[in-house]
Amino acid sequence: DRSYTTGAATASARETWARMWYLAHPSLIVLSLLSSIDAFSSIDPLLTSYLLRSVRADDGGKAAAHFTFNDYMQAAVGLQSWESSLRKGRLPLGKRDFVKDDVWPEEPLFGKVTDVMSRLGLPRLIRRHPEIKSSVLLEVARIVVEFTRSRERGKLVVVEDQQEDEVEDDPWAIEDDDTNDSVVFEYRPMLEGELDKLADQLAGNIQDQFGSVVNGVSLLDKVFGYDH
Repeated sequence: DRSYTTGAATASARETWARMWYLAHPSLIVLSLLSSIDAFSSIDPLLTSYLLRSVRADDGGKAAAHFTFNDYMQAAVGLQSWESSLRKGRLPLGKRDFVKDDVWPEEPLFGKVTDVMSRLGLPRLIRRHPEIKSSVLLEVARIVVEFTRSRERGKLVVVEDQQEDEVEDDPWAIEDDDTNDSVVFEYRPMLEGELDKLADQLAGNIQDQFGSVVNGVSLLDKVFGYDH
């Protein structure tokens, strides 16, 4: 059917145009255009909106730390897998639960997040109380955005053995009034151990956010039953 083929091609062209238009206009939110894409139809609009607001255009600055449109696409697909698993009362078990045969978020964050959620018993709680599922997934999204930005920015360190004339021209130089020396800072890629520590710290936010909730709801369930 020629009309069907033409219609499908037009829809695909519109989808491609919407994504390209957003890349060209990073300060604008085009949720209304992207929300019609079937691939993301199962995602809570709250999550999609948050991810899109987190996207920043790369300006090439020294302190650039960006959650890109490509990061958004990966997060949108990854959150679908999380949503599907949590709906069944379990965590994603590994690559087989993800569309692209790779865990999301990437390690070490994936392992840290799943460990904390498993200890808290969040998957079982979500199965009994599905109304909290979006809140949990939103916290996962926030953690991933922060991890991505910190990893892309790197760690701020002191630059050693700088020539005097280079230091004077560097806009990042900080003058030390006591020693009359200049200290220069720069960002460098984070080491594996630093990324692991960052992932552990961010995953701890889940404990902080939902630890008391899990205990409180579990107590109410014991007293009044799951349907209270």
